[in-house]
Amino acid sequence: MFARDAADRLHGKTYTPGSGWNAWTALDLTVDSAPAVAVTGPDTVRIAVTGRDHAVWTRTRTGGTWSGWTSLGGTTYSAPGIAADAATGRTWVFARDAGTHRLHVRAYTGGAWGDWQIMGGLYVDGPGASFAGGKTVAAGRGRDGALWSRTTTGTTWTTDQRAWAPGPPPGVPSTLRGKNVTRITTTAKVVALTFDGAWDASGVASIRATLQRENVPATFFLVGDFTRRFPIYSNLLAGSGFRIGNHSNTHPDFTKISDATARTQVTAARTAIVNTNGAEPRALFRFPYGAYTASDVTLLNGLGYVPVGWTVDSLGCP
Repeated sequence: MFARDAADRLHGKTYTPGSGWNAWTALDLTVDSAPAVAVTGPDTVRIAVTGRDHAVWTRTRTGGTWSGWTSLGGTTYSAPGIAADAATGRTWVFARDAGTHRLHVRAYTGGAWGDWQIMGGLYVDGPGASFAGGKTVAAGRGRDGALWSRTTTGTTWTTDQRAWAPGPPPGVPSTLRGKNVTRITTTAKVVALTFDGAWDASGVASIRATLQRENVPATFFLVGDFTRRFPIYSNLLAGSGFRIGNHSNTHPDFTKISDATARTQVTAARTAIVNTNGAEPRALFRFPYGAYTASDVTLLNGLGYVPVGWTVDSLGCP
């Protein structure tokens, strides 16, 4: 079992029949993604993960002995996928390229790694992969929200196949229509902690580290421009499990723009967020500057969003 901890360090633990689980052991790497693991041979596993340098890193464990870490290169902001034929040791590592968002693969055959190969597609998050029945399958989410897969038997890959398509998004509940929500009815003594990401990413690392260390959930409302300018942080926030909301595309005052422009602001921001980190921001939207009219709320509801405001504003202070 492998996991990234709250400080982004990679750890592993082992279950032995008759003895149970041992303690967590540090694997000496700070990472930017969850790990992917495949059985590559008798009593041998290979782990692949995205490092802090955004390259894919890998190491193997045979019995109780670990190899050193090896960089496979590449550049990605997402978790890699891995599949292996345990009978032959042949292994495939998949990654979504950070620049093109296309699926890439690198194969380990005969004791050596080949070069990264472009497989195509436009993915919005990291791929998954498996080997079974003599075939390797890689799958990931495309920009249409559907899952797309490719299969190989030997060395020949199929083209992208649509494996699953999502249904239509749910509408806004009637109880939340016509509102800019600032409070949720509850008897519990809780607060909803939210952050807006618009022009600057300088505070993201420390805020994220504090939230993870204290195990505090939060929602980040991202501007489309933010995700395009700071894809690293956009991916880290989504990959850390924080909820992502829509904060418009360029942060205009909605009371000073037309309905057509407002609609474009919302839809363009969603496209930027989904394409960058795979997070679905619907159904949470925050008006820039907290400025809105009743017709703006109606427009947002029609696009499937619930506007969310605040009761206490830090005014950008840490």
